[in-house]
Amino acid sequence: MQMHILFLIPQKKRLASTGWRSQLTEIPTVGEKSQILCRVLDDNENEVEKFKMGIRIYYNDELVDTIQPTYHEGGHWEYDYVFKDPGIHIYRVDLYDVADNGDVLTYTFNVTTLVPFGYIFYYTVIAGGFAGTELMIWSFLSRKKKTSAKP
Repeated sequence: MQMHILFLIPQKKRLASTGWRSQLTEIPTVGEKSQILCRVLDDNENEVEKFKMGIRIYYNDELVDTIQPTYHEGGHWEYDYVFKDPGIHIYRVDLYDVADNGDVLTYTFNVTTLVPFGYIFYYTVIAGGFAGTELMIWSFLSRKKKTSAKP
């Protein structure tokens, strides 16, 4: 599956979308390879020929990884990344040489990661607890009804 985050920039170039792809899930999973996608478009929504971009990845307000600024041919760039911790990762994407005044344009994206089967396990345990409780209540009420029905 593929997910995109659309981000518009009023300058001549813009970071059109960034996202991730995973074989099984829509949300990146901890410990599994995810493919990060970045596209840079001009004002006419055409991919630019070349762009320079760097990425800083934060987790719990700590810098956990960086991708050094490099030039990329074509309007998109894909790379593989493995997340180590579940939760929200903050991507700060820096575009170089695109602002009219020569400044670096920085955009922030939130990327949520999950533990494999983490939530499914919790939901299953909770559902099992409710089902067990209902069964015990039903059994108790059935026995009470039978004993009260006997003369």
